[in-house]
Amino acid sequence: MPGRGATLGGPGKYTFCFAEDETDPTWEPLAHARGIAPGRSAVTLFQGDGIQGFIDQRSRTPEEITRSFGSPAEIGRLFLTDHLLAFEITSIVLLVAAVGGVVLGMKSSAEDDA
Repeated sequence: MPGRGATLGGPGKYTFCFAEDETDPTWEPLAHARGIAPGRSAVTLFQGDGIQGFIDQRSRTPEEITRSFGSPAEIGRLFLTDHLLAFEITSIVLLVAAVGGVVLGMKSSAEDDA
């Protein structure tokens, strides 16, 4: 419907979801690689971010662009200094979501058993 919703954005605004084909013999499912027994359900949460815009109108070479964006060490320093509170709050929200997912899954399987 015109005039409704965002005009710019991507799926990373709120979530990304990746499913695994556990029947593919060429890949070991991530849950199995992490020690979850075959046949059991598992959810892996990853703290990530959606698509980010980046504008640099002065750089003319790849080297200049990488200097303006920042090195991995610089990004890590920013996460642990200037953006520490946001980083920690996001971690807590994801932990609560993971615990909630486990609780709801346990409740659902208990109802299925009854």
